[in-house]
Amino acid sequence: VTAVYVGIGDTVPAGKILAELENSRERASLLQAEGAYEAAVVSGTGADISLSEAKTGAQNEYRSAFTVADDTVRNLTDDFFSNPTERIIGFRLDGNGRALQFNAERGALETILKTWETAVTQNTNTDTTQSLNDAERDLTRIGNFVTDLSLIISDQDANNGLTEVEIASYKSRFSNARTRIDSALQSISTTRNTLLQAERSASNGSQSSQA
Repeated sequence: VTAVYVGIGDTVPAGKILAELENSRERASLLQAEGAYEAAVVSGTGADISLSEAKTGAQNEYRSAFTVADDTVRNLTDDFFSNPTERIIGFRLDGNGRALQFNAERGALETILKTWETAVTQNTNTDTTQSLNDAERDLTRIGNFVTDLSLIISDQDANNGLTEVEIASYKSRFSNARTRIDSALQSISTTRNTLLQAERSASNGSQSSQA
């Protein structure tokens, strides 16, 4: 059990979620199935998407991935850091001797997020393929950060400052964050395939016109 949302004696309406079980394997299977479906859709309809539409989709995906990254770091992982956006960062948990490592990684992620935010707000990501590659790289790094933190939170000896209820709640939130990141990574891959296919179609059409 990763989360319990009601207490003994509570009155609940029909359909209310009472608790959540650990289901990372099932979530992974769902993401894999969704990815296969999206790939099939791209394969069947990609030729009908113009290069302009594909580039717009890539830019939207780049912004969407930033939203996931920013929300995950600032609204979830930052609960465990003091002064997370400053030069001197403090990890709030014991960390099994890895506190300095977590502080350093959080500082590195701040630089990544600021660069990403600038590219999104100022629309400087003109190379759409490279932008998707950058988003994939940075989101993967944040996903690894989330995984490492979740392991510390699950270790009772490393987080004795948290209650059992808090641990259960954070485990659920981190599991959901990991699922969002995996889904975003799959979307990036699908969007990149669509863009590459549209570029090939446009290139082939240009060559046919010249011939």
